[in-house]
Formats: sequence, C-alpha cells, structure tokens
Amino acid sequence: MKYLHIMNEEKFTIPFIEFVSKNYEIDEHFFLITGNNKYIDRNSINKKNIYFLNDDNFNILYLTKLMNESQQILIHGFFQNFRFKLLLLLNYKNLKKVNWIIWGGDLYYSNSSMSIKHKINDILKKFLVKRFGYVSTLVKTDYDVAKNKYKITGIYKKAMYLTPIKLEFLDSIIPESKECCNIQIGNSADISNLHLDVIDKLSKFKDENIKIYCPLSYGDKDYGKKVEEYGKSIFGDKFVAVTDYMKADEYGKFLGSIDIAIFNNNRQQALGNIFALAYLGKKIFMRNDTTMWKDLVDDEGYKFSSIDEIEYMTFEKFIEINYDFIVCNKALSKNRFDEKYAAKVWNNIFQN
Repeated sequence: MKYLHIMNEEKFTIPFIEFVSKNYEIDEHFFLITGNNKYIDRNSINKKNIYFLNDDNFNILYLTKLMNESQQILIHGFFQNFRFKLLLLLNYKNLKKVNWIIWGGDLYYSNSSMSIKHKINDILKKFLVKRFGYVSTLVKTDYDVAKNKYKITGIYKKAMYLTPIKLEFLDSIIPESKECCNIQIGNSADISNLHLDVIDKLSKFKDENIKIYCPLSYGDKDYGKKVEEYGKSIFGDKFVAVTDYMKADEYGKFLGSIDIAIFNNNRQQALGNIFALAYLGKKIFMRNDTTMWKDLVDDEGYKFSSIDEIEYMTFEKFIEINYDFIVCNKALSKNRFDEKYAAKVWNNIFQN
C-alpha cells in the first residue's frame, strides 16, 4: 500500500474512490473514511481497501501501522476531530509525507467564540499543518491564504475532483421552455453563502417574473431555516427552499433548469456547481474579492459577473445573456469533467 487517503464522508468520496479504481492500481491505495454524514450506502459498495473510522474502532496501533506503511498520506479536507489530530501528533515522523488537500471549509473556518476544546483543537491543527510536506488546493490562491493563516511550508501541488455529474449527462439535458427566470442562490445551508445579502440585492426584482431556488439540503439546518423564512418573507411563493438531497443526475437536471446562479460565498466553495453551470451556459454572478474570482476569472479567463453589479442593474440587464461569455465558459469548464485531465493532475500528486 503506497497511498493512504484520509477522507471525510462527503458527496465526492465515492466518486473519487471510483476514479482512483478506474485509473490506478487500486491495491496501492487505502481509504480511511471518517465522519458519518450518510452520503454513502455502505451495503452497496465494495469495501475492499476501505475502512470506516469511528469512535468504536479507533485502534491507534492499527492506524499507526497504516501511516508507517504508506509512502504518502493524503488528507482530503482536514476536518477530522481532536482525537485524530492527536494521532497525527503521535506519528510526528510521518508528517513530512502528508499532503493536505484543502477543500475550503478546513482553511477558512473561524469562530472567535470557540470553546476551550475547540481552541486547543485549532492550536494543534496549526502545529500539524506547518509540518506537512505537501499542500494541495483546488484554486491556487488558497495556498497563499494557507501560508498567511497557518505559516505552511509544504510543497504546492494542484488538485481537482471530478464532479459526480457526468459530462455525458449534462450534454443530454434538453433546455425546457419556461415562463419565468429561474435563479439559484448558493449551494448549501452554509453561512459562508451569505444568502441574506443576495436576497436583499434581488428584492428590487420581487415583482418580476422570477423563481428563486435555494439549495439547503446540507449544512447548518438552523441557518437554512432562517434563510428560507427570510426569502419567503420577501418573495413569497417565488422563493423555493430545496431541502431534499438529490442524487447526481437529479441535481444535474435541476442545474439545467437554472438561468442565473449567484454565489456570494466569501471563500472557495461550490466549484462543482459553478463548473456544471458554466458548462451548461448559465449566467453566473460571484464575489470579486475571493480566491475563486482571482483564479477562475483573473487567471483562467472565465467570464463571470460581479455580484456588486446587481445593485445598479435593471431587470433587463440582469437577465441579459452574453453569448460570447457562454462559449468561453463552456470551453474552459470541459476539462473539469475530463477523466484524462484529472488523471494528469493526480499523477503529479502521486509521483512525489
């Protein structure tokens, strides 16, 4: 076993394992899955080289053995609990072969009112990540953020994940004729989406022929309820809270029904949504002060609109489509669904 993958149970976990199984020698990879978010049907998957870690089977000797035997330890999103961080500390000699693959929430999370336990957990995290040998990001500028926040010294590697929605499925979506403009706000019930600010910005269009969809199926349920109540107080039945979790193809079809998507995230987030919507030719608004804007718009050339512009737009300008933007964004997004391109990215990571 060369590669030990430590992953939280998320939507991208099984698609990534399937990607590795298809493109690499699976016996060289072992997947240690933490958390219990119920995204995985454990009875329907092949559990070869997969170990679901919880408090009942937290065997320090076994976990240390896995780390010692691996050539690389890849932490996909550093969300693990205090107990796991202590395990890494006990395996101090293995930290140089750790690659921290930053997902976003594990980099930007901050809570000034954290409990003593959380503060100690954060101190331990800062101690560990400074000693990781490699740091990979989904947008390059996040590496600079990590350097400033955590004083990391690890070698930079680019990372990417294929969205669970397949390109072939997106190509099969037939646009439906609609009587109104469908608008999507954010991607989850995470407060970093800053939904309420977007709702306020769109309130001037409340009498127009629109429908606002707000995906809130995962994240902070209490915050999601607050967003739903606020949205309905302004837009009434024109505001739809999407609270049921959808499988990949169902969600892809939902994205196909959207005309305009607004991502007010103040950190790197929602890349799967963004790339799928960009490929589908949808109009996208995004904050212009994030690492995503720096990497995607300034560096890669995506044609997105700044959220700040909405304040000065008429409704006609807001819904106006620029077909040059559509062509550009579709071409740039295609690589994000290409397994061969993704394999090249991961080859560079695995060949440390």
